[in-house]
Amino acid sequence: MDLQRRNIDSADTQATTVFPDIIVHKRGTDQNLVVIEMKKSSNPDGPGFDFQKLNEFKAQLGYQFAIFIEVRTGNCDPSVNRIEWV
Repeated sequence: MDLQRRNIDSADTQATTVFPDIIVHKRGTDQNLVVIEMKKSSNPDGPGFDFQKLNEFKAQLGYQFAIFIEVRTGNCDPSVNRIEWV
């Protein structure tokens, strides 16, 4: 499965790129340890595309682990709302 293609602009203000928020790897090698995607709980798009990206980083680039983290936003204390291993 390939990631859904999207038009990407260098001034991307909607975060539609396929770049993850955090990666841990050793450059120039196949040692890809973990890829992490973070989103605010107020994100109207939901996590579907993020889970697809994380699965493809594992399948296509050999990352050993993938993690989705949702951070609670709004009037409450900011905290982690959800963490899922992919």
